[in-house]
Amino acid sequence: MDNKRNIILFVVLSAVMLFGWDAFSRWYFPQPVQKPAVEQTAGSSSAEDEKLRHSRTNREGGLHNAADIAQERKDLATDLAAPVRVKIAAPEIAGSINPVGARIDDLTLTKHLQGIEKGSDPVRLFSPAGTPAEYFSQFGFMLDGQLATSGDTPWQVSGGPLAPGKPATLSWDNGKGQLFTVKFTVDEHYMITAEQTVANTGAAPVVVQPYALIKRTSKTASGDSWNVHSGPIGAFDEAVTYGPDYDDLAESGSEKPTGRPDWMGFTDIYWLAALVAQDGQDAQAQFRSLGGELFQADLNY
Repeated sequence: MDNKRNIILFVVLSAVMLFGWDAFSRWYFPQPVQKPAVEQTAGSSSAEDEKLRHSRTNREGGLHNAADIAQERKDLATDLAAPVRVKIAAPEIAGSINPVGARIDDLTLTKHLQGIEKGSDPVRLFSPAGTPAEYFSQFGFMLDGQLATSGDTPWQVSGGPLAPGKPATLSWDNGKGQLFTVKFTVDEHYMITAEQTVANTGAAPVVVQPYALIKRTSKTASGDSWNVHSGPIGAFDEAVTYGPDYDDLAESGSEKPTGRPDWMGFTDIYWLAALVAQDGQDAQAQFRSLGGELFQADLNY
């Protein structure tokens, strides 16, 4: 008899919960009155809605504006057709080095595809300057406190294609007694090493400081959230610093992290591009906003 009462009680309580919950929730948690939907025909979205849709970053990053994607494809076909580029042919990365400016500005990850479809292209990390997805690294020198080489410097190429065990070297003579050299090597995975040297045959001593930079657009940045950082990042005095984010850096203009730089660069949800200082080297680091959604990480050593 007790078991029957228990069963009856359980059924009654279940019925109360089942049928009473709707009334309870409507009484204590009223829903806002739904406004009638406004029918919108194709092509009638406002310019503001279109701008917002195109400016919104997604979780993975990359271009999501159809016009930008088309322009990027067109620009890559033009920029990467230059015959003087140094080919990169490593097991897990491919692309090329632009000898004008000593820039690694063409880099794809051959083991990672953009989609799951058959024939999907590999993920592109770096794109040349001026393209919608601009993202590259550059190497150069300061001479007596002034910029000796820049993004317009026409370096001479020897060696290549760049592959494990096969270096490629860029050199430039400034005509004043200094010969600048950048020797690139690559490992079996993703690490490219740049060995920067200068030979001074001039009559007077000079003060030389190598530099490296990473420049990118935030247009291709992945979404930044409370648990996934997207933007400037680095390790200083063996402690990782997450930030500043792009908005803060655009507002401040520049930020110099404290501590000796171990590495620095930019990260997205899946991919990181970083400059790694030689172990024990006393380097100076800075993040900068260049305007127009462009940002730069500078490492002088």
